[in-house]
Amino acid sequence: KEPLNFKYKEAREDEPQNASQAVVQKSTVDSYLTVERFLGSPMRIRTLTFMPSTLNKPFRDARSELFQFFVDKTSSFFVVAHSDQNSNPFGTIIPQMARQCPTLMNLLIAFAGKHRNKLYSATNNMIYLSLYELCTQDTNYDDLSRKLLEKSTGELMHKMMSPQERSSDSTLAGLLILMAVEIFFGDHRSKWRRHLQAARRIVLEKLKNDSEAAGYRLIYRVENKPHCFLSRWFIYLNVVSILSSADFELQLETLPLLEVEFLFLTEQQLIKARRALEDIEATSGMDLMVLSFLARVAHLLHKANNEDIDTAEIMRGAIELDFEIVTYLEESETARDALLQELREDPSQSITEERFRTYEKLRHTNLIFGLTGSLVLRGRLLFMPHDSKMICNLLSRTTKLLTELTNSGAPAESCLFFCIFCCGCELISPTMAAARPIYLEQLTLLQQRGMSSALQAKIIMEECWSTERHWWKLLRENNLDFCFAI
Repeated sequence: KEPLNFKYKEAREDEPQNASQAVVQKSTVDSYLTVERFLGSPMRIRTLTFMPSTLNKPFRDARSELFQFFVDKTSSFFVVAHSDQNSNPFGTIIPQMARQCPTLMNLLIAFAGKHRNKLYSATNNMIYLSLYELCTQDTNYDDLSRKLLEKSTGELMHKMMSPQERSSDSTLAGLLILMAVEIFFGDHRSKWRRHLQAARRIVLEKLKNDSEAAGYRLIYRVENKPHCFLSRWFIYLNVVSILSSADFELQLETLPLLEVEFLFLTEQQLIKARRALEDIEATSGMDLMVLSFLARVAHLLHKANNEDIDTAEIMRGAIELDFEIVTYLEESETARDALLQELREDPSQSITEERFRTYEKLRHTNLIFGLTGSLVLRGRLLFMPHDSKMICNLLSRTTKLLTELTNSGAPAESCLFFCIFCCGCELISPTMAAARPIYLEQLTLLQQRGMSSALQAKIIMEECWSTERHWWKLLRENNLDFCFAI
């Protein structure tokens, strides 16, 4: 099928202009829906009832059920692997903070309500609605989600104006959750960026008041305290948002880009962590070195949009960083192979087969993140053509890893969303066309699990293939400011 071959019915003259219209896919001669119109403009869609009438429960019961839905279901989208729900910080730390902060509680309930509606519509082959269209549906969950989202957003704005509450952990958590809502559902262009800028102001203010902080350098700490977890989440969003969005607005940023200091393990500590199969974070699916590489890639991308920067300096930095990434991935995987063989041959070791399988999954995600960082360097900063052997080699490796993850029975990896999008969009060369269904399938599975922004990613990806354009150029030309940093 040709990408973007979506059709819609025009309003008849005898119908009110605000009448809802059904979206249809047919071969008759109708107006084509362009990328910008589909992704950037609200559509008039016939009113649908998403939730069965049995779910019209009392207000308090609905809140309680949706809060539990977030803890059990929605929170799992933000981590790669955890042994149980109690080890998932998005299902423990954030809900615990929400119990002490009504604004956070309302945000989580609103998030879960939207997720549940999207999930219901996906499993019943229904059409995804925008936020405002969704909120007009006659169900308790829809109405509750809309009201709580509006209420909590207003409360957050008031907190941002208060010198006492502006720098609190709950305010930062609220902004990060709002950003996650926008990225997860993709209802509003650019809102995610405004939430990130607000969060960055809070972090900058905290650093300014921290006597131990060195300028704008943020320390990445692995402790499970709420403020450490929020700092890690902010760093991740700050980095991956740059890698997975177009760069046309970066030059308009008025706030400095925060640099991150990673507290790396010593050689002995690293060996000990690897022997315990704990050198790759289960939350992010990356080890510290790979995440630090992605942070440096993002920093180079940000610098490249500065008109005063020396282009030769950027390219030299990109080449050297690409070499570092590829070398590290090879050496670290060789070391892990040797340690794993030693562990499997050691009769005294007590590691279960399940832990070995989880670690293999983490090794795959770690590699995919690292290879995607290298792809971004080669494509966006070194301007290598899509049919370059150095590009196709990376794509072949990420496709193989993604296929192995899928064959192992792992569900579509929401944490790999930005990798799936960036790599999938680069499958432009005819020699890579056979890999396209693998990436489309991953996005379709994410869409079926209620993450409606996967549909937007899929449409952009297919447009890249049909027009042979790079995704960041396509987004910039259509003024589409999307981000896929789950």
